[in-house]
Amino acid sequence: MKKLLMLSYYFPPLGMGGTQRSMKMVRYLPAYGWEATVITVKPIAYWAQDPSLLDEIPSARVIRTGSFDPQRLLKLARPAENTTATAISGKKRSLFNWINRRVLPFFLLPDSKILWHGHACAAAARLLRQEEFAAVYSTSPPHSVHVTARRLARKFNLPWVADFRDAWAGSVVVHEPTRCHHALQQRWQKKIIRSADAVIAVTPGILKTLRGNDPNNKYHFIPNGFDENDFVQPPAARKNGFQICHCGSITTFSDPRPVLQAFARLQTSDPVAAEDLALRFVGYDTFSAFPEWVAALQLQTKVTCSGYVTHPQALAEMQAADALLLIACHEQAADFIPGKTYEYLGSRKPILLVSNIPDTLALLKEMPGVLICHPQDSAGISAALLQLKTDARLRDAAQRRPLQLYERNYQAAQLAQILNTLTLQR
Repeated sequence: MKKLLMLSYYFPPLGMGGTQRSMKMVRYLPAYGWEATVITVKPIAYWAQDPSLLDEIPSARVIRTGSFDPQRLLKLARPAENTTATAISGKKRSLFNWINRRVLPFFLLPDSKILWHGHACAAAARLLRQEEFAAVYSTSPPHSVHVTARRLARKFNLPWVADFRDAWAGSVVVHEPTRCHHALQQRWQKKIIRSADAVIAVTPGILKTLRGNDPNNKYHFIPNGFDENDFVQPPAARKNGFQICHCGSITTFSDPRPVLQAFARLQTSDPVAAEDLALRFVGYDTFSAFPEWVAALQLQTKVTCSGYVTHPQALAEMQAADALLLIACHEQAADFIPGKTYEYLGSRKPILLVSNIPDTLALLKEMPGVLICHPQDSAGISAALLQLKTDARLRDAAQRRPLQLYERNYQAAQLAQILNTLTLQR
């Protein structure tokens, strides 16, 4: 069994899709000859906590280190509190987010997690001196984790795989206060890409941006995915009527207001057909305004929101639904596919996609049992919501989706093959 050193800042018991990607790799890599040791951060102030994810990797070695980054320091300042989004509320949370997203990018590059670099590097170096590892793997965001991996790979002469779950320089998820900051981010990105022995991206758009005009064959596409084994648990209790479920956080990238407005329009234009339709939102509301939006449209009896739940609970809600709603929107050009997309596909439920994101549209256009609308097409969204209930062909089509590329076990085999190739070249 070959040993892999994995650097992953976001890792269980933290929740969300990024932590699941790392955790699932740890879970399935041993079947392909690789055992991962994870270097991650000690508890931080983070709104999504899901200890149940650790149950899937009970024997994995996870080394947690300190850090001077804001999320770690905030947790240290409030050791007796659960510093999730619920505990850090109102003005304090807004101030913390503003400082972290808008102020610190002026001073800390590639991001504020560069303040984890010293701790992570020291812990990894001690381990690499004591044991023989065959390769290093780093996954971002935060993109600063690749700075640490680059240093370790060079110092200990190990092959290194850099995995990108988000785009970097010039992307909508990285705040670049000035042109100078953009230039510096581009410089960092080029340095990391040039140094890595293999580069993985989760979307074709991100991969294309990272590759540029480089003819090297070190670039690989391994999307986010789903685990077939996660769908064996019993679904949540079903409710009366036809329920359409949105699983995932409510953010600027998944703004539900166009759908809520279209749903309200349907209640008025065809109340008989829409009588037994209901919308269920499962996930954290980053706007803290969802109840007000629902009340303003007089949809309180038709729309519910659970707030954040654990991954098993979210999957149970997904399985209990009759159809699923996926929202992926942004005003600027963006390269992303929501991580939950693949579990949506794996559920084999009919899906309504409301999106203007090219990568997301390209993926879902090829999948059976999917209806697609533009966010500004209110009439189209209204009609699609009704079609989910009335068109039985959608349910049949959803069962025929080609999904091997998106299964976690298969993706672990892909990563193992990349690692095997790199180690043979050394």
